[in-house]
Amino acid sequence: MQLKDILLVCDMDGTLIDSHFEIPTRNCEALAHYQELGGHFTIATGRTKQSAGQYFSQIYPDVPCILLNGTILYDFCEHKIISSFSVSTALLPALLQAVAKEFPKVGLELFNTQEVAILRRNRYVKNSMTPEVLMNPAEISAFPQPWCKALLGCNPEEMPELKAFVQAQPHNGLEFVLTSPAYLEIVPEGVNKGSTLQILMKKYGFSPKAVFAIGDYENDREMLKTAGFAAVPADGQPSLQHMANLVTCPCGNGAVAELADNLMKRYG
Repeated sequence: MQLKDILLVCDMDGTLIDSHFEIPTRNCEALAHYQELGGHFTIATGRTKQSAGQYFSQIYPDVPCILLNGTILYDFCEHKIISSFSVSTALLPALLQAVAKEFPKVGLELFNTQEVAILRRNRYVKNSMTPEVLMNPAEISAFPQPWCKALLGCNPEEMPELKAFVQAQPHNGLEFVLTSPAYLEIVPEGVNKGSTLQILMKKYGFSPKAVFAIGDYENDREMLKTAGFAAVPADGQPSLQHMANLVTCPCGNGAVAELADNLMKRYG
């Protein structure tokens, strides 16, 4: 296997991007060198195309990117959606309205392929890049479909109660995933970074053994299981570290660079 056969796919927040929302210089330099030698690179993130794209003056994914936690596969070169998945609209409005009533301090967002509906702001819901529509939870049905995912943001201490509440509501066709201690996302059942990575691999001819993935949190689990090789930063979730082929240095020290360097040494 050569670098030209390899796809490196990485999560953004907590993996590629540090706690200051910056990409460590070491990551940028290593990824650039890796790609110069023929390796392929992409991202898999919960971010929108606008939020992820703000970093693309520093990094340059050369195959389509997995966005909104697997609900969109987007080609930044062609500026088009390759595939997308939507949540069932039958139960989601009532679920979000129930959350809004029961938890008056929880932030609420709903995403389609182009915009985000801000149903309630708090310190955890403060979009700055994606075009937004402000609306009351009771007006959810007016937000243009298809809907890709919803996001609930709260104090981490409240999260266990919030998660238990939503799981107790009718949610056929919906799935809940923690993306950080403060964020719970609602996505289509069976859709995640791993399922969309499988689509990408099949469409662009990457074999599982040639896919090297790195991520730090629960929403990266299926991606790491799908890839032939799984890496996790030293400050990632312990449960993910236990399933990893490689535990790298912490995110802020250049976790992605460590994986890229290993690939160049082995296959370059």
